[in-house]
Formats: sequence, C-alpha cells, structure tokens
Amino acid sequence: MQALLLKLANSLKAICITYIGSLVVSAILFSWVEGKPFLDGLWWSCATALTVGYGDIAPVTVAGKWLGIIFAHLWILITIPLVVANVIVKIIHDAEAFTQEEQDEVKGNLRKVLSLLERKK
Repeated sequence: MQALLLKLANSLKAICITYIGSLVVSAILFSWVEGKPFLDGLWWSCATALTVGYGDIAPVTVAGKWLGIIFAHLWILITIPLVVANVIVKIIHDAEAFTQEEQDEVKGNLRKVLSLLERKK
C-alpha cells in the first residue's frame, strides 16, 4: 500500500486520473443511490471534494449519506495530501543534492581509497 501511495504521489498524471476518476465514480454512485441526474451527482461530488458543501444538493438516503461520509474522508485523508505532497516535491529542490553521476564518482573514489587502505595492511 505504501509503495502504491508513493508511486501515486510522485506522478502528477496519476493524481489527475485519481482526482477525475474519484469525482466521476462518486457522481455515478450518488446519482444511482439518490435517483438524481448524473450532472447533479457531479455537482455534489465536486462540492463535497472541495469541502464547499453548498447544501443545494444533499443526500437524503442512508446509502447516500454513507457515500458522502466515505467520499469526504477519502478526499481529506488521501487525495488532498497526495496533491500537496506532489506540489511540494516539485517546488522544493535541494541544490546540494548529488546527481547520479556525482554519486557514481564518489562511490568509485571510495572504492579506490578502500583498496589502497587494504593494500597498506
């Protein structure tokens, strides 16, 4: 699960697909459970995901209310943190970080030093 979340957090494309997919799936489920048109379900889905909650479209069935509870929590606990983490990773760049080539050079130099030390023993 952790590997999947890390892969997802590092891919803006995957986050966008997850974002749009979750909106569409929740809209379809809401429409089906509440007997409303898909566009109303999409409106509810977007308002819930963005934590706006206008209240013009709200679930009235028990299943619809559970759907709202689950969907809102998934957004707050998973989707929003993934988006924030991805943005932070893209913005923060460690200028002191070694490139792959620099790391390979350091490793090679360390091997040379270690072999010289072994010879002196």
